[in-house]
Amino acid sequence: MKIKYSLFLNKLRNQKKKNTYIAKIKSTGNLDMAGLIAQMERHGGVGKGHTKMYVNLFFSEIIHALTEGYTVSTPLFTIKPVIKGVFDDFNDYFIKGKQELVFSISPGPVLKELPEDMRLQKQYPRNSKPRIYHVAEPGTKKIKTSLKPGELVVVCGERFYFPDELGDCGIYFMAGREKIKATQFMSLSKKEVLVMVPPNLQVEQTQLYMVVLLPKHTSTSHCLSATLPVALSLQEQTIR
Repeated sequence: MKIKYSLFLNKLRNQKKKNTYIAKIKSTGNLDMAGLIAQMERHGGVGKGHTKMYVNLFFSEIIHALTEGYTVSTPLFTIKPVIKGVFDDFNDYFIKGKQELVFSISPGPVLKELPEDMRLQKQYPRNSKPRIYHVAEPGTKKIKTSLKPGELVVVCGERFYFPDELGDCGIYFMAGREKIKATQFMSLSKKEVLVMVPPNLQVEQTQLYMVVLLPKHTSTSHCLSATLPVALSLQEQTIR
């Protein structure tokens, strides 16, 4: 059993640690009642045509038990009726609208143990927008955490589609409101771009900012942006 997931930038505020990511599971699909019944009949064990009757009977018994005040416990789940809301005093009665009758659902023993038998597979999210994953050294592909003016770096990500006429599209180095466009870069693939760090870059902290144009657009006014989520520090240029 395998679950596929992708990581996305955590946009929640008041984080103790910035630039964290959250996981979202890729859904294989949705199985409704008809789909579950079809699966049961396909796997056998129950006479075709009788499956729906047994499933409906199973749910009817659960509903009846809940209306009688029972807690229903199965290997997959436990359901029990619960009253939400407060009462003014000991002599107060349930009033619909003031209090609410709901059903609490919690995992059963099988559902609690199920994750132990499952494997997780990380995938990069399929996104129509460009994404920057990291900046690396050419050749070694070692991830960089700092930049030097005039050096060559490889920007790694996905969906790097550059038009013949760049316009506003391109690669920008940003710090605050300061923005310097890279004048020399070469697209190696849809996932890698070779870039020369501008020699005149003189900021203490910089973020690599890329603006690209996707093929479905026909005008450079329709640009989508991707930003490296981790700030890169700038080193002094070595004089030889």
